[in-house]
Order: sequence, then structure tokens, then C-alpha cells
Amino acid sequence: MRAVILLLASTGMRVGAIPELRLRNLDRIESDESNYPGGICKITVYEGFKDEYVTFTTPKCSKAIDEYLNMRIRYGEKLTQDSFLIREQFDLTTSFRYQNVSK
Repeated sequence: MRAVILLLASTGMRVGAIPELRLRNLDRIESDESNYPGGICKITVYEGFKDEYVTFTTPKCSKAIDEYLNMRIRYGEKLTQDSFLIREQFDLTTSFRYQNVSK
């Protein structure tokens, strides 16, 4: 939930935009400057629709997203560019946690 809250707060996007975000909608912008330690993310919201726009995260939000995605990888999920950025169903207790999961 930390990544979701920071994503909403730092980008200003609506809650309804989150379920359709894919990893391909996220572009990392690395920075060597002290203003953005660790970098930020550029996010394309509503990709392919007339309401499509671009927004940016804070460095803190970018770090939270990285931690969230790394946790999913540690639990065995294979992430691709078409993987959802935020998953609704994520059960860490079952060995069948990744079968038949759409979001």
C-alpha cells in the first residue's frame, strides 16, 4: 500500500488509473544530482487513450515502487513489460499464488 499511496500523492493521478498501469508505462530517470537521489520515474497514464498524459514521481515514490517490484520478484513472479505495475491479488502464503491472476 505504501507504493500506491506515494504514487497517488506524488503524481496526482486518479485511483482509477492505477489498475491499468503496466511496467511499460514506467520510465526511470536516473540522476547523479543531489536533487533526485536514486532518480525519479516518468509515468504514462491512460496509454493509448485521448486522455493520455505524462506525470512524474518523487524520488521517495520511485524507491517505494522499486521495493514493491523487488518483493514480487523475490516471491517468484516473472515481471515483463506487460506486467501490471500494481497487483490487486498477491497472496504470499500459497504456492499457487501466480496461477490465474489477472491483476
